[in-house]
Amino acid sequence: QLKNRLRRFVDRDGPLAPGFLAIGDAAYHSNPIYGRGVTSALVQAALLDEALGRHPRDPVAVARHLDRRSEQELRPFWDAAVAGDRRARGERRTFALANPGAWLVGMAEQAFGWFVDRGIVPAMRVDPVVFRGLMRVFNMLAPPEQLFRDPELLARTLPVLARVLQGDEPPQAFAHVPRATALARLAD
Repeated sequence: QLKNRLRRFVDRDGPLAPGFLAIGDAAYHSNPIYGRGVTSALVQAALLDEALGRHPRDPVAVARHLDRRSEQELRPFWDAAVAGDRRARGERRTFALANPGAWLVGMAEQAFGWFVDRGIVPAMRVDPVVFRGLMRVFNMLAPPEQLFRDPELLARTLPVLARVLQGDEPPQAFAHVPRATALARLAD
């Protein structure tokens, strides 16, 4: 029952508690399956150092700086984790056409997820360039949108996507083990 949690302690009026600075899972907590907790904390520690260096005697400016830079550096990964968890649970978000901005964002999120699940993930099983590109994003060395910005990665993914759509998906590296089977093996 792990939940993705985003806790921001700065709003448009400034920090909610000047001098209180949350980093790591206290601020951006995502499903541990993505393995980004320590990396996120280290990124925020570096951002906190940056903020303190630029605003050594101004706790309000430190908090604003840390919040702004954390949103730039970590939010794309947190959003990707939330979207990935939604897809894994089979959730489909609906957006009213009355709010075109939210509708477009929702459609883009679904299209991105579809392409990752049906194109990039199967392609990484057979193409080392795609594997490295996905691992760079997974390990927070490149932002999630890089998966769509890299022409070589896209060119290598599209033929595999065509195979998947024809029912010829590359085999999984490991066979799926149902939960009941795993629990039975653990009980032995």
